[in-house]
Amino acid sequence: TDQFLKQVFDVMAQVPQHRFYFLTKRAERLGEIGPQLPWKPWIWAGVTVESAKYVHRIDQLKKLPGDVNKFLIFEPLLSPMPKLDLEGIGWVVVGGETNKKMKYRPIKEEWVIDIRDQVKSAGLQFMFKHWPGKSHNSKPALLDGKIWNEYPKTLLVNMSWN
Repeated sequence: TDQFLKQVFDVMAQVPQHRFYFLTKRAERLGEIGPQLPWKPWIWAGVTVESAKYVHRIDQLKKLPGDVNKFLIFEPLLSPMPKLDLEGIGWVVVGGETNKKMKYRPIKEEWVIDIRDQVKSAGLQFMFKHWPGKSHNSKPALLDGKIWNEYPKTLLVNMSWN
């Protein structure tokens, strides 16, 4: 409920020593209630965009106030992404699908590289979590021979009470 979400945010607002990642596929709901919530620099808002069909979720995320830290999760990445509008976004994470029964949908390296290149061209931090597999560490998360494990600086600094 709206009331429950506000209670959760009130608690998160009291503990700046922690980082919170508010991630949803229900972007329309985030676009509706999000502007009313008490966002703090240590509370990040994100949406999952698993295929080009759901790129519109990014627009809902952008309905939040400009000072809210925003991130995108392309996991599991199931299709190539069109030219992404990354304005106002602070961090992008990509990953493949995992399943203990080894029933996962494929990901193409060129999709990940294209997203990475868009993110880096926008001057943002990029993380590639993992390839598809039985678990997140089934195969090293190498992309062009490198581990992409970047974090925004605001995630790595202590916050003060505001």
